[in-house]
Amino acid sequence: MVRAPLVFLFDIYLRFAKTTLNEDFEHFYMWLTNYDAGNGVLNYNGTPYKPFNVKFSNLQEEIASNSKNKVQLSNLNQRFASLFALHDNFIGGSVKVTIIYKDNLIIKSPEWSKEFQISAFSSYDVDKLVLEIVTYLDQERTLPPIDCRELCPNDLGDRDCAYVGEETECNKTFKRCKELNNTDRFRGVEVGTE
Repeated sequence: MVRAPLVFLFDIYLRFAKTTLNEDFEHFYMWLTNYDAGNGVLNYNGTPYKPFNVKFSNLQEEIASNSKNKVQLSNLNQRFASLFALHDNFIGGSVKVTIIYKDNLIIKSPEWSKEFQISAFSSYDVDKLVLEIVTYLDQERTLPPIDCRELCPNDLGDRDCAYVGEETECNKTFKRCKELNNTDRFRGVEVGTE
């Protein structure tokens, strides 16, 4: 038996920093789909999804993928222009991607569903808005592996450094860590030591 084509549902949430006196944040929600049900909206589990030209690449969920997942929204008639003209202080958001089969749009349990964090707008112009997305596990992986760093990633006295002396400055080198008698907590590569 051949399964029907897939329908992709995108729950997109954008959050902007305070822009009014009454709110700390402004929130925007978009429920989009690549499927046109013919009546202008697809209802799935009580949520109305509007047909929209949405493309994505490299959707992966492996921890070790180090992937650059992207979701591209066509900016037809500059639909996003007014949103970003008023809000240039984007601070985060999420994209939930749900996949269901076209022949069973009322199913309660989707074929696949995954939530991603929006790490950045990689491009925005009159034609498109591209969101870079990462899994929740990828959020902390912004630095290169520890064994290739010359400088220690710890801040002086933080929980990983654990320095408790009176010194208040550290240039994060092994030499300085040695001066502070804290080399067992140094998390960089020993370079230029005697």
